[in-house]
Amino acid sequence: MSPVEEVRTDLALEAQQLAVRRGADVPGVHVSERDLGFGVVTKLSIESDIGAQVMGKSKGTYVTIHVPDFQARRRELESDVSQSLASVVEEYLSDLGVPPAAPVLVVGLGNWNSTPDNLGPATVSKILVTRHLHEYRVLTEELLGRMRPVAALAPGVLGLTGVETAEIILGVVQKIQPALVICVDALASMSIERLGSTIQISDAGINPGSGVGNKRMALTRETLGVPVMAIGVPTVIHATTIVTDALDAMEAQSQSAFGAAKEAPPGGSMLDPAKISVYDPGKGATAPQGSLAPGGSDSRSRGPLLAGPSSPGASWRRAVIQEVLGDSVGRLIVTPKDIDVMIESISDVLADGLNEALHPGISAEEAAQLR
Repeated sequence: MSPVEEVRTDLALEAQQLAVRRGADVPGVHVSERDLGFGVVTKLSIESDIGAQVMGKSKGTYVTIHVPDFQARRRELESDVSQSLASVVEEYLSDLGVPPAAPVLVVGLGNWNSTPDNLGPATVSKILVTRHLHEYRVLTEELLGRMRPVAALAPGVLGLTGVETAEIILGVVQKIQPALVICVDALASMSIERLGSTIQISDAGINPGSGVGNKRMALTRETLGVPVMAIGVPTVIHATTIVTDALDAMEAQSQSAFGAAKEAPPGGSMLDPAKISVYDPGKGATAPQGSLAPGGSDSRSRGPLLAGPSSPGASWRRAVIQEVLGDSVGRLIVTPKDIDVMIESISDVLADGLNEALHPGISAEEAAQLR
């Protein structure tokens, strides 16, 4: 059993789907879904070391909230998503044994100078921080009793501070001793449709930068000494993933077109499906004149261009993609053109959900006034 290779995603659900698609055996992994009407909540539990190794993810529970129409930016929908997030976070707080009055540290990971990576800092700026209010008794006892002590931190990245993010967080944790650390971060996905529309919540901690190949020191219970909850939303995707998705779509379209070729009328252009024949180079067939075959005369040893992920030509296809894109473009990270608006909207939703979960005794209106 070999681990799933080249998984350029931070989403455990995508890693599991990719492993299944490649025919890998993933023991000790359980998936369940719940329809919310406006979206789907998927709970994925990794309980075995082998399952974690195959998927390339840490053991733990990963909850994914996917809302296809999230970018429509309807306030009512955003409120529904915030409440769903709050419910998931409250469930995690209960499972982790965090008392209602225990202090919590919220950390916004990422580079505030890079818009796609600014989700964490933008969210933290909207969190209702109350630890200082409890420390100095600024408000009435009645109001303080309805608010959990919450501290917030945006430590930046190594390139800005010269200090590892985990080292900064560890120092703060040792000083203020929170019962839980919540890390908010921008993620990488391998699906265009999940950009800005999927929220992942996990109790397995986080490896900052892992989705873009820039792994830093892990933020986990083992490294910080307290439970760590990770919340993230995909904001970027790899260019190679987009090209691969395009080829997959071409393959599906081609198969559909070839299936209808028998009914196609004679004549027409050279792209007429009736004029295109397909052969399997892997079986030693000879390419008929005008057939669709990659690579010309030596293509019989290479395999088909439009090959599925489990076919013999899949590795060759990945090599072709890498050759066409080159080393520099092959490492290109792509983000939506309206990423600034997306970050502003998503950070509002995440902050509202966290404020509701961490301060259940405070209404949204009160939280907005105190922020």
